[in-house]
Amino acid sequence: MSHASREGRVERGELRAKSASARLSTLDPPAAAVGQLSTSLERSAVGSVCIAFASGCPQAEMDTSVLFRYFRTNGWRIEEAVHRADLVVVSACGVDPHAEKRNLHLLKIADKRRKAGSRLIVLGCLAGISASRLLDQLDAELVPPSKLDTLDAMIGAGVPIRQIADVNQIDADLRRARRCFGMWTRLKTQVAFSWGFRQKAAWALRRLAHLALQPVRGEPSFRLRIAAGCLGQCSYCGIRLATGSLRSKPLETVVQEFEAGLQHGFRKFELVANDSGAYGQDLGTNIVELLRRLFDRDDEFLLEMTDLNPRWVVQYGDQLAELWADRRHRVGRLLVPLQSGSEKILRLMHRCYTAADAQRHLLRLQAASPEIRLATHVIVGFPGETDEDFDDTERLLESLPLREIGVFEYGDRPGTEAAQLPEHVPADVVRKRIRGLMAKFPGITRHFC
Repeated sequence: MSHASREGRVERGELRAKSASARLSTLDPPAAAVGQLSTSLERSAVGSVCIAFASGCPQAEMDTSVLFRYFRTNGWRIEEAVHRADLVVVSACGVDPHAEKRNLHLLKIADKRRKAGSRLIVLGCLAGISASRLLDQLDAELVPPSKLDTLDAMIGAGVPIRQIADVNQIDADLRRARRCFGMWTRLKTQVAFSWGFRQKAAWALRRLAHLALQPVRGEPSFRLRIAAGCLGQCSYCGIRLATGSLRSKPLETVVQEFEAGLQHGFRKFELVANDSGAYGQDLGTNIVELLRRLFDRDDEFLLEMTDLNPRWVVQYGDQLAELWADRRHRVGRLLVPLQSGSEKILRLMHRCYTAADAQRHLLRLQAASPEIRLATHVIVGFPGETDEDFDDTERLLESLPLREIGVFEYGDRPGTEAAQLPEHVPADVVRKRIRGLMAKFPGITRHFC
């Protein structure tokens, strides 16, 4: 090892010790604590920043694109190479243990590659879900989604991040952030942390196909972020602990963004939220009123909705069916995460609806608007799930005209109620059930692991 390399590692080690208390304070954002975090950058001139995207949902993708605007607006220079940047910012998902392992591996790569004296900031849900683990293994500062505005003091921003407008489509900046680790590093990481040879090979082929087909994908979507956070109390969910309570965007603001998209020629729109059905509950309005305002336009467009909790399908089912019946050509993909078909498991999950009610209302929506591409997610192996509970889930899926089924393997998330439940299902049983679902619903199932 060269003398310069040894000096760099020593300097990095000293910085790690000096910044420990500041990093811990990132998770508790009183003004005094945030002030500690901003000290080093406030004393120096604005420098270069490398923004990387490990993985995440549409919300995280939009946040990543906003970061590029935010740093540019505040005088920072964008640097594509981690080892040349003064500040490295990485957005990482922590939805389940598999995502956490993969993204922690990528974060360790970023931490190792960055130059001496630089800083590493981890954004995204992983920063709020597994804070202790990250701080133990990385020399990094953490900013969960619910505390994104703490970045302002950390970098001495003149323009607050909340004043930066959303980026409504997948842009060159997001693609740049995705490329930061390199395609082969990402591919090797995914394959290394997947279980089973078939799963590893299938994911590798899917990823290569995705990359090959990316330039010729269909009509681009205009993303409308309508809310962040949620009202749910799901016992298994770490995401809600990281994103915080529901924060809906004012209805008129959403309508104005929608109209701007139409004026720019977009005809495909995606409503983005942690729970799109909860929209407006904190503002005295609701998702039906928002949809009614959007559908008032005479323009030709297609609307897609993600993460519509079935509780809102049950609560507003009659109004939604009536609203969509006359606008069936305007409703595209509808993702309703059922999670389970077992009434017992749904109660343990605190999902606030029954499988029977969800089934009835979804069938009515499909009848009112046959063009809807209905999609769902299910969790396999929730604590206490018996063969009979799993059979109930299979029967529910068979009863619905689903176009897509996302299958998640249950995994404990820190701080959740489900992690403390007894009767955790053995991994080999869970994976056998997942393989059964993949075989029963070929072509429409995708295993997220």
